[in-house]
Amino acid sequence: MLWKLILLVVITLIIIIPLFVFLLTGILGAPYVPSEKPDIRKAFTDLYPLDENEYIVDLGCGDGVVVDTATEFGAKAVGVEINPFMVWFCRWHFRKNKNARFVHGDMYRYKLPAKTTAVYMYMLPLGLEATFKHLRKEATRLDKTIYLISNAFDLKNEKPYKHEPPFYLYKIKPYKDDDKEPAEPAKIAKATSAKH
Repeated sequence: MLWKLILLVVITLIIIIPLFVFLLTGILGAPYVPSEKPDIRKAFTDLYPLDENEYIVDLGCGDGVVVDTATEFGAKAVGVEINPFMVWFCRWHFRKNKNARFVHGDMYRYKLPAKTTAVYMYMLPLGLEATFKHLRKEATRLDKTIYLISNAFDLKNEKPYKHEPPFYLYKIKPYKDDDKEPAEPAKIAKATSAKH
């Protein structure tokens, strides 16, 4: 009888833990919705043509299809995913693809590699806006322009550089000295007192 109870608990945990992780990732970013490979190919030919000089970062990579498609054009690509089960799946599924890499991470905190040329996202508008701010800081940190490819959703306060439905392409330029974000009050106070 005890083994039946243990078996029931194990089966319940096997079902509940992945379900919890999928729900949590949906709350933190966007629900998992796979991108269609023909659409992605169109984006990487018509909207933002890829070649072997490109380094693509897919924030919220899900099943890794965008990363895999980018490598078909010769680009190197990294997928960032908060769901550890999806990261494991992608690493196993694309294990023979030497130009694809998958990391477990938070898209809102991920530090882009210096060689990054473009970022791909399929994100709901609220998450897209928050990630755009992070990417602008990353462009400033790297001191280079980064392109953002957004699937299906546009940024309300930014004009797209190019639009090929359902994709939007944005140029994210580094902050200049005169348009940096305002400093935090504590930093302003320190800077002011240091001058006196």
